[in-house]
Formats: sequence, structure tokens, C-alpha cells
Amino acid sequence: MESILIKIKAINTCKININYGIELRKLIQREFEINNFLNSGIFYINSAIGEFEKNKEYFFRISLLDKKEENSFAKIILRNKISDKKYKINSFAFSIEEIIYRDSPWSFSYIPNYVYHDKIKIEIQSPCLIKIGSTYFDSLEKEAFFIKVLSNYKKYIGKDLDKLLILDKLTSVDYSSNIKKIKIRYNNSELKALKGEIFIDFSALEEEYKKIYFELISSIKFLGIGDRIQDGMGQIKVIE
Repeated sequence: MESILIKIKAINTCKININYGIELRKLIQREFEINNFLNSGIFYINSAIGEFEKNKEYFFRISLLDKKEENSFAKIILRNKISDKKYKINSFAFSIEEIIYRDSPWSFSYIPNYVYHDKIKIEIQSPCLIKIGSTYFDSLEKEAFFIKVLSNYKKYIGKDLDKLLILDKLTSVDYSSNIKKIKIRYNNSELKALKGEIFIDFSALEEEYKKIYFELISSIKFLGIGDRIQDGMGQIKVIE
């Protein structure tokens, strides 16, 4: 599985207030006929309402969960690049300039057995939604964080980890956060979302259990955290 950065160039100057994670997902499914992926929405837009400047370059991230679709995606982008194909989301027109497979914090292969340092920082770089039942939470406590991570791990990575063991050993995991509550528009609704930093220290955890937690950290680096990650929510960066 690969997480790659896509460089695009704006063809026109425009301003649109829409969720680019959702709209990019629709475009990618339509243009490239793939479904097993997550995307980030567009990074570095000039404001929350989406101001784009003609001929300026922007980026979005896509995590491809299927090797066959990954190969197909790259071939279609190359073919469309040669034919100078243009793409459009509402009034925003753009070209895809480059696939960046490496040399970026957003471009990497999923490494399930990666060993992290004991102390890590997680930066939440796009609004994170934490939903329990029908309620969106305005905080991200330790138990809720790991329950959500486990849920996405099972759904997208397709494996089971020992949930009871992980929750039981949380007493040995030091967790703190600097989280800001924000309101966002999502599918015509106003929701509570979170941004900020999470600090996790595994120093007191027995060595034999660290690999399980490190596997979860590897998964969120690839997937993001929380709900609606397929639409660009909860994109994160892990800093050791």
C-alpha cells in the first residue's frame, strides 16, 4: 500500500466553499475508476473557503489500498499527462503535474512493523471528527483515541488486534494533548471537529507490547485518525 502526494496546477483563479476531500473522492472514482483509497483534500489553499490562484501549484495526498488499482492509477495519470487532460471541481479547473512517490512526509509505503521512538508527537493537520454513536465529541481522550484507531485499523488494514489487551495496557501509556475545538461545515451540517497535537510516551510500557502500539501508529500515519478519513478528515503527521 502506498501513500503518495499529487501535485496539481490551478488553471484559473477562483474561490469556492466546498469540502475538497469529498469532491476529490468523487472525481478520482469517476476519472480513474478506483475505490480502495483515502484522500486528504487539497493542502495549502489560501483560506478555508478555497481560494485558488491561476498557475499556482497545490497538493493533495492519496493512500492507495489495492496494488492493482495503484498501478492503474499511475498509468492513467501518465496517459492523461501526455494528452494534457484537465480536471474540474465545480468552477476550479486544474491539471495533474506530478506523482511524488518519495521525498515527502506524505509519500511512503505502509510499513507494518516499523519501530518508533518511545516518545512521539502526532500533529492533526486537517479537521478530525470523533463520533461515538450519533454524537460528535469536542475532545480526544486516550481511550477514545485508541478505540478509533483500532476501528479504522480493522476496517482498512483488514486485520484484528487484541482490543482488550490494548485497552488494558493503556495505564502504562502516557498520553496528553493540545487540542483546539473548531466548527466545520460537512455535508451541509455544522459539526464539532478537532485540530492540534497529541503527545504519546511508551517508555513505561513493557517491550513485548510496544510492537502492537507501534503497528497502530503506523496505521494512523497511513490512514489518519477519527471518522470520515476517506474524505480527507483527520490527516496526521507523526514526529519522533
